Amino acid sequence: MNVVVNPSLLRPSHQQSTGRDVTAVPSTALLNAYSTRNLGDAAIMASIAAMLPERCAQVALHSESQIDVPGIALTDVVHSARRFVSVGGDIFNNSRPRLITRSYLRNIQQLRAHASRTIVFGQTIPSSCGWLGLPMLTAALRRVRAVVVRDSESHDLLKRSGVDADLSFDAAFSLAPTQSGIAAAVAHFAGRGLDPARTVLLSIRSFDSIYRQDPDLFLARMARLADLLIARGHQVAVLIQSDVNTNDSDAVIAQALHCRVPAVRILDLFEPVGTHDRVATLIGALAIANIVVAVRYHGAVLRLVGGRQPYNLYYSRKGRELQKRLGLTGCALDDFCPEDAIPEIEATADRGFDPSPVSENVRGAFDRAYARIA
Repeated sequence: MNVVVNPSLLRPSHQQSTGRDVTAVPSTALLNAYSTRNLGDAAIMASIAAMLPERCAQVALHSESQIDVPGIALTDVVHSARRFVSVGGDIFNNSRPRLITRSYLRNIQQLRAHASRTIVFGQTIPSSCGWLGLPMLTAALRRVRAVVVRDSESHDLLKRSGVDADLSFDAAFSLAPTQSGIAAAVAHFAGRGLDPARTVLLSIRSFDSIYRQDPDLFLARMARLADLLIARGHQVAVLIQSDVNTNDSDAVIAQALHCRVPAVRILDLFEPVGTHDRVATLIGALAIANIVVAVRYHGAVLRLVGGRQPYNLYYSRKGRELQKRLGLTGCALDDFCPEDAIPEIEATADRGFDPSPVSENVRGAFDRAYARIA
């Protein structure tokens, strides 16, 4: 089984620990966290925890099925935190743009409650904020100590709204592959009869009222892509990267794709193989696969963290921005034609990426922001 990973990118496994290794109550808490069972969000949490002086943070999540995340102490209620970091991402999506959802109000209230001790890092301001939601959000952001966004459109929007925001990248760019994560990924591939040197990983997702796509058309395109790749001698595996609930689970789409194309394997990273660090396993899987077609945003980000380029099949502003700023190959999901894209998809197998400048940018931006509440 051939595995190609740039050794200079590897971080020794002992440098990371699981959430259960956090014995003392950390003094910093993460706000507006979504779920550890979405591994993109888990990667954000892990990266922020690793950049903190204590290398750990507490997070209040109420679901009983959360998984361990490096440096994260899971709790029902935040205990005596002295500093707060709002986790960024697309947390301010509002599924009812002409009204305000309760979750949207709850996220804004979290910022207001601790504004003088809070920074916001790696944020995107989604278009779904709407005409009612945006003024509420910008008013809250003007009160916190620092705001760092991950895309230029959000940066420009906040600047026009009087928010003193800085521009960086997604927090997960500060991560790196680990030896244990690579080993776990190799074990996952072997368990499915996959050779990494021949494997195309499809990072898929379901869609909803916020990210609107025709689910039948999406599935048909992915099935056609899989058929074409298999006919050209590739092995194809679909990646289960999120398993939060019925509205956010890759498993349904993966199973439907497998039913249409039985040769497609399912790579479920929530199965207990090797390390308990599922984020490290995801980075490892994306690093060792020959090709990655990334629909999920963090499928693209963590492929880049592993030192290789994805084919970026984006569905929203954050993916489009990532492609533009980093010069990636790909297209909007609405414009995707599998037959036309095959040559470009195959060409990404040989395209490396140096994540160091982006990682340094993220770490520097975080350190400057955190200094405002340290």
